[in-house]
Formats: sequence, C-alpha cells, structure tokens
Amino acid sequence: MSNTPESAVQPATYILPDGFTVQDLAAPDYVRPLAEAAAPMIEHCQRLLVAIARPDFDGGLELDCTKNNAMTWLDDFFETVARYEEGRVPFAAAAELLALTERLLAAEMRRYPRLRGDIQSIGQAFRRSFALWGRVLPQPRRSRKIYLRKIFASFDKIIDAICTFNSRLF
Repeated sequence: MSNTPESAVQPATYILPDGFTVQDLAAPDYVRPLAEAAAPMIEHCQRLLVAIARPDFDGGLELDCTKNNAMTWLDDFFETVARYEEGRVPFAAAAELLALTERLLAAEMRRYPRLRGDIQSIGQAFRRSFALWGRVLPQPRRSRKIYLRKIFASFDKIIDAICTFNSRLF
C-alpha cells in the first residue's frame, strides 16, 4: 500500500519545454500559481511576527499549525509545488515566504530559547525541502513518482517538526 497522494502519480500541470531559460521561470502566468499559494502563508508569517512580540502572546495556541490554518496553507503550497516538474519550480515566487519563515524562526528562538533544538528542526525541515524543489535543473533527476514522494515526505517532516515544537510549549 502506498502512502503517496493521488496527485503524486499525475503528470505535471505547469510545464516548461526543454531548453528553457531561468527567465522563463519568471513568466507571470507560470509564477502565478505558486505566488498565490505562498500569499496566505506570507500574510500569516507577517501576523505572527507582530504577535510573537506581544507580552501576552500564547505560542501554544497561536503557533499551533493544526489550529491557525498553517497546515492547510502548507498543504496547498506543496500541492502547487507538486504541479511543477522537478527543477522547474519558480522558486523566486516563494522567496519572501522563505525569508519570513527564517525571521519567524529567529523570533521563536528569542522567545523560547529552551526549545532551540526543536526550532532548529523546523528550520532544517524547511530548508531541506527547499533544497529539493528550489533549484533549476535542465531535466528532472528522478522519476516523477519518486520526486513527488520526496516532496510530500518533506511536507510531512515540516508538519511533524512544527507539531513537536508546539507540543513542547505546554
């Protein structure tokens, strides 16, 4: 029995022909799906960056990805990443999200220094995932099924790391 979502066996939706240039990755119609998937998470990170500085901030509640909709937004984002071919994801559309995530993790480190290891695990999960889908390749390195299995496994690792951190806030 496979743990791979049904979308993992579907062909790519957003395709660039062989011989594409890095500039082709910036075409507005090609970038739009990923930018739209990143937008709610960008807003969420911006709100959390303001909220975490408040003295009455309740991290156990406000950082719980199962309660604050982050898990759903991350799922939508990864489903969108999965619609691109390996090596052809317009990763620049997620640059602001990645930067805000790093800023949020730094703010969490300042607020919860005793949970530094858990916060570092979240950061590593995000960065490992980005290393998988956030690079330009002239052609995919893996079969589509293997690539997508890795994409969705990286999503699971991110969620697991966030939930582990959050459970230790109590």
